[in-house]
Amino acid sequence: MSQHRERERAREGRAISRSELVVVVLAAVAGLAAIVVGTVVDTTASPAGAGASATVASGTPGADADAVRGSLPAAAPEAGEEDAEEAPGEVGEAEQEKAPDREPRPRQQAREVNPLVEEVESIVRKATPSTSGFRVATLNILGSNHAGNGLSRAAREAALIRDRGISLVGLQEVQRDQRPVFINNLSNMQMWPQDALGRDGYRVQIMWRTDRFEMVDSGGSSHTFNSIASVPIPYVLLRDKKTGAQFWVIVTHNSPQGLQAQRNASAEIQVALVNRLRATGHPVLLMGDMNEKEGYFCKVATRAGMTAANGGSGAGGCSPPGGPQRIDWIFGTADSVDFSGYRQDGTTKANGLSDHYLIYADAQVVDKQS
Repeated sequence: MSQHRERERAREGRAISRSELVVVVLAAVAGLAAIVVGTVVDTTASPAGAGASATVASGTPGADADAVRGSLPAAAPEAGEEDAEEAPGEVGEAEQEKAPDREPRPRQQAREVNPLVEEVESIVRKATPSTSGFRVATLNILGSNHAGNGLSRAAREAALIRDRGISLVGLQEVQRDQRPVFINNLSNMQMWPQDALGRDGYRVQIMWRTDRFEMVDSGGSSHTFNSIASVPIPYVLLRDKKTGAQFWVIVTHNSPQGLQAQRNASAEIQVALVNRLRATGHPVLLMGDMNEKEGYFCKVATRAGMTAANGGSGAGGCSPPGGPQRIDWIFGTADSVDFSGYRQDGTTKANGLSDHYLIYADAQVVDKQS
């Protein structure tokens, strides 16, 4: 049947897919393993079986017992033990005298099969993408330079992030006095970049749970924000400690109100950054306060191949998600990120913590590169 399928495939003239190749290799190794096992059984069981048959035919009870004892091979020593001395007349003694240094056949054949099994396992691992599932969020915390009670608001926002089960969050408008509040109240999370990207990099921060992820790489682009030139756009490459899946995270805050030209320039930079990072083969998440609704969505959806946590598509033209839309967004590369459970959590606004919603969703990333 297998040969028939191969002839049919050759006539159709199409290439064998990666998954089909894995099946073929697995079948070949399984066949080889069966042959090896059969050979081992034949070569080790035949002498004992012949001796036993001859004993039964003798008809003498005492002679039978002696013959059986004399015909059974000595038990193979465990790995690491020295070979025990064999009694004279045991089966296999003559063969060992002829080739005293030869390794027992089962071990030899096992060593020949193992590299093939390992190679197949490697092919299967590469053919199966790594995945990671987690809750991701973005929040403009309302900086202490814009409103009072900045420290107490930051503490309550940190508690909300923890209570909502969020594993990864992008923060905007973080002020230097509020930053340690988040670090201390979310002690199971790491914050980056803090001050790693210079004096203007403190406003936008990325936090993730250290029991789930580790940072593999990091960097920063820059744009003009609120007429301040060269404000960093931080990004990190995170690795799921359990599954090995890796993905990029970009967090940004674009210029507010009537500064549309600056927002347009920022969008151009962010589209280019997404495309550069996705060229590594890893999924990309982009989030933050974009200060723009449908216009920004269409730019990243159609030109960077992204989808939003609340839906929409850029395939074949821009199809924005339904409302209500917010100026705070979470995006993922459409071919490697799926979203569910999108929420616009109004707790932050209702309790005076921020003038923005806490936006979060459950993300499932598929990393075909790792």
